[in-house]
Amino acid sequence: MLHKEDSHGRSIIDMLWNTNSTEISEITTVNKKIELYGFVNVSLRHNMNLSCGVRTLVNFEENYVAYQTALNFDFSSKSSLIMSAGQYFNTLPSNFYHHDFTLQQSQQFAVDYNYTSYKTSLGIAFFMKQEKGGNYVHYNKEIDSQKVKGVELMYRQAIGDQWMFEIANTWIDSKMSIDQHSYVGDRDMDYFIKSSLQYKNSNGLSATLSFQSRQGALYTPIVSTRTFNQYKIPVYDNQYNNNRYNHYNRLDVMISKYIAYKNHSLVAFASVNNLLNNHNISSFYYDQDFDSKYNNYYTLRTFYLGFVWRWDYQK
Repeated sequence: MLHKEDSHGRSIIDMLWNTNSTEISEITTVNKKIELYGFVNVSLRHNMNLSCGVRTLVNFEENYVAYQTALNFDFSSKSSLIMSAGQYFNTLPSNFYHHDFTLQQSQQFAVDYNYTSYKTSLGIAFFMKQEKGGNYVHYNKEIDSQKVKGVELMYRQAIGDQWMFEIANTWIDSKMSIDQHSYVGDRDMDYFIKSSLQYKNSNGLSATLSFQSRQGALYTPIVSTRTFNQYKIPVYDNQYNNNRYNHYNRLDVMISKYIAYKNHSLVAFASVNNLLNNHNISSFYYDQDFDSKYNNYYTLRTFYLGFVWRWDYQK
């Protein structure tokens, strides 16, 4: 795979505070990658399966080997266990503050157990992840490493032949290391609830109502300012991630209809994301003097309409 990326920088004032400054810094960087990939899937026993994948970068300047392996074991027709582990690499694009492309490395491990009996399914999962490179607690303070671990519980229930209800909750423990000190990470959450109610009938009509609720992400607040070349520069709190954005809540609905006639088929769909138009804060931005603070929001109420038509030509 050959990959090329370009990045253009802007002035620090334009990037942060939306002023009319005419100071502009323009930089173009180019990154090319050639990667080789291999995958193998082996059935060890009638109830055990092993899969492995390897991806390697072939460059004169640098090289890495990423891998993933997963073991799937079926205890019976009702219960199964999946264990997976891997090492991954991701190239982050350059920006105004960091002109070079940054190679991000992560190691991940997960165990997922599922049990199904008649119309009821239960699941529990444990996961761990460690990241290095390319993460910043704010624009100029690099994080040495991040560790995330968590547990998820899932319950799924079929109701009759047409309805399905599912709910899951995830507990996430996040830590980051900066200058050999440990701090709570921005993804640390006591709960992350995801639920859905689905309806399907034999006439091709389906509908889904889904809801997500979680704590807001943690962030480091600005406590004061200092002057640099006649501009005010923010000074952040020394205690990282000691504030939270507001709670995140989102309700989505989607309806689709499948229609078949001879060698034609049509799927019409409509959806509304964030039906209640909750103003979930993703970040803050400020005016030039940091006297006023404004909210950046995740996606507000959004409507989608569409259809897919298929014609199977037959002579």
